[in-house]
Amino acid sequence: MTDIPGQDRFRFDPVNRLVLIRSGKVEIGQHVHDTYRRMVATAFAIDESALQVAPVSTAHSPDDGLTAGSFSISITGVALRAAAQDLAAHLRGLAAQRLNAGEEDIVLSPVDLIFEAGDARIDLFDLVAERMPSLIAPPTGRDLAELPSYAGSITGARRFIQDMVLPGMLHARAVRGWTADHVRPLLVPTQRIVTTGGFTAVIAESEAALESLFARLPDRAQAPSHACDGPVADWIKTRDLVSAAYGQTAAITADVTVQATRPFLLHGSIAPCCGLAQWDGARLTVWSHSQNIFQVRDKMALVLDLTADQIEVRHVPSSGCYGHNAADDAALDAALVAMHVPGQPVRVAWRRVDELHHGPVGAPMLVEVRAALDDQNRITAWRQDIWSGPHGQRPGLGGNVNFLAAGEVDPAMRTTRMVDLPIERGGAAGRNGKPVYAVPDQGLTIHIVQDLPVRSSSLRALGTHLNTIAIEASMDELAQVAGQDPVAFRLAHLEDPRARAVLQNVADRVDVHRAELADDPEQAIGIAFGQYKNSAAYAAVAVRVRLEDEPVLTDIWSCVDAGFQASPDGVLHQIEGGLLQAASWTLREGVLLRGGQIDAAGWDDYPVLDWAEMPRLHIETVEYGPEEPPLGVGEAMAGPVAAAIVSAVSRVLGQPMTHLPLDRARLIAALSGG
Repeated sequence: MTDIPGQDRFRFDPVNRLVLIRSGKVEIGQHVHDTYRRMVATAFAIDESALQVAPVSTAHSPDDGLTAGSFSISITGVALRAAAQDLAAHLRGLAAQRLNAGEEDIVLSPVDLIFEAGDARIDLFDLVAERMPSLIAPPTGRDLAELPSYAGSITGARRFIQDMVLPGMLHARAVRGWTADHVRPLLVPTQRIVTTGGFTAVIAESEAALESLFARLPDRAQAPSHACDGPVADWIKTRDLVSAAYGQTAAITADVTVQATRPFLLHGSIAPCCGLAQWDGARLTVWSHSQNIFQVRDKMALVLDLTADQIEVRHVPSSGCYGHNAADDAALDAALVAMHVPGQPVRVAWRRVDELHHGPVGAPMLVEVRAALDDQNRITAWRQDIWSGPHGQRPGLGGNVNFLAAGEVDPAMRTTRMVDLPIERGGAAGRNGKPVYAVPDQGLTIHIVQDLPVRSSSLRALGTHLNTIAIEASMDELAQVAGQDPVAFRLAHLEDPRARAVLQNVADRVDVHRAELADDPEQAIGIAFGQYKNSAAYAAVAVRVRLEDEPVLTDIWSCVDAGFQASPDGVLHQIEGGLLQAASWTLREGVLLRGGQIDAAGWDDYPVLDWAEMPRLHIETVEYGPEEPPLGVGEAMAGPVAAAIVSAVSRVLGQPMTHLPLDRARLIAALSGG
């Protein structure tokens, strides 16, 4: 079978007359599987309706790694397209042999999937069965109709993991913040407690029964104050730090110094995390909405003292999340409980309060930039220092197990030392920590906090969000010192023509608005630029902000160069979602610690941008043909949108506003001199 092109990527289902695409990348709301169908359909020259992405699992899918980093199209999609082209050519050759015709005479019906040469015909699936029987898909018993689709998401027909019901299913919940002694007196005969090491959970017949039980538990005592309570700038430099330096680190005499901070950020997914598991005495099946199913399987095996071959993790979509939420933890919770009840499936659904208090959160950060100009107003030196919580505590990263329950089962499995992802691999806290502008003398130093009392991990764009704010705020300040227009100053330091093009596009489109608002004390236009990871999509953004009781975002203009767009609709959706999420982070979102714990118990404590606050969107993209590689676009908007908002608010207030969120409380503090 080694001589069959695309053998790891495709299977043929003659019953449903579908070509199945095999990918280890999962659906997390970005509809990447729809893009795969489009790319493969073009390569095969068949209709998209004849293609489906097979259910993703560790047993039947190739290990394409973590679904993150905006690599799903730029790497896996490109690999799928190439494999499809090779397989299509191979099939055409086989059809030519079978029909005794030249390859140039072979025609494949794009809908009927029948090869034809004159009056001679052979069905695609018959040809595969004859010549490549190993590629015929065996019956899986898994309904392809339940796979993700746009229509199903809109109508409510699409099933999420929270909707799954298995025969004989039990419900369980980990006991965190109490002990078994608190729970035991409240149990009824249909409920029981199970323990594995220091992990404790309750099993009940329904989720409602669990909710009733936990509602009767005593209130948890407020934890004493912690050194990490309060504003991030007050404590982040004093923690236990692991540091790494890149480039030049010698001190410089700076013309501009900018400091920016952000608090902890929450994921804000509509549905709390969920996991299901079933142990049959020899093999464990786990259903999870993890972005990281292969590492979840491997590290789960360590915790459960099983081999990886004994575990299959099947991906089931949830309501969408960009980053490391509690999906992995819910899966291990379910698996630990399932080991106590062989033969019965177990469902674990985290409560919202548990997800906020025990799930991974977006890392707090402080970024400082010092930059110097020469006599010609060219930037000569740049130093950027980053203090940050860890951005990479997914299972397996850094060689750590990185499950919440793993440390409860055995304290020796708790993560102790965390380092940042190397810059050459995209960075994490250091992502976009180096400006793309032409600066001959650059230095970056990253300090990762080791002793946060809560887990911080990956959230969309990682450190790009605050690093871009700090860089672009510095560019505004440097332009002011140089006495230059901020757009012209940026263009003078941008050498990449694609970067210059998107920035010039946005600047030209908002020039008239900038002129209109030049003397308006309550409105301003802010402009910013970024290239995600300094290697992926280019994005320039302008925003209009009006000052009322709090900043009001009225318009966003953007121009994005994402290379070849395999799915223009998909690119547009990623841009729209990214810019609105970044706006919400910048204007509304953020939470601090109290007693060393996230100071939020529900969405009333964590405001997000709502429907009435949605700005008008003016989006343009640069289009290329398939000869240009696609660039990752899913996280490209986080930095430029945030930086443009910071720029606009700073202009209205007449002072740098780089400490997030830029909400009403922040404005009052700034206006009162605080």
